[in-house]
Amino acid sequence: MTAFLTWRDDLLMGIDVLDADHQQMVMLLNLLVAAGEPPRDPPAVDSNPASTSQTPAVEVLEHLDALIAHVRDHFEREEAFLRAIGYPDYVDHKREHTMQMAEFVDLRRRLADETTRYVDPDTVQGIRNWFFNHVIAEDREYAAYFFEVCGGRIPEATSDGSS
Repeated sequence: MTAFLTWRDDLLMGIDVLDADHQQMVMLLNLLVAAGEPPRDPPAVDSNPASTSQTPAVEVLEHLDALIAHVRDHFEREEAFLRAIGYPDYVDHKREHTMQMAEFVDLRRRLADETTRYVDPDTVQGIRNWFFNHVIAEDREYAAYFFEVCGGRIPEATSDGSS
């Protein structure tokens, strides 16, 4: 199977910790999509109740849980970074994070209610679109702000704790 997403160095923003998060996100998204693909052949009927026929379904939820945890941690790091550099579009960017987390949590809820737990092609395409639109395009905007306006340095906090 071809990877769902392939990391390329031209996706780097030049902010190491956030680039590492994005690379990890690609790996986790690939695991989720691979685990959530429907089987190419119909499953064989297994009369053994101790069989592991539910393993793929459990695996999808495990991969989605890992992705949600990573994305949540990433968004927290990214938002702290945006506050530290005084990013002017912080509120809008944070709103996008909130909406994306809600979508992942909703996907998790839907998959937990299903017995097959396949990730449908529309959802896969939506995840791909989100990754490239938000993680690559929108995040490049704050990276540009960071390097152009801040000179690639996080402003030091004043004595009252503000920047």
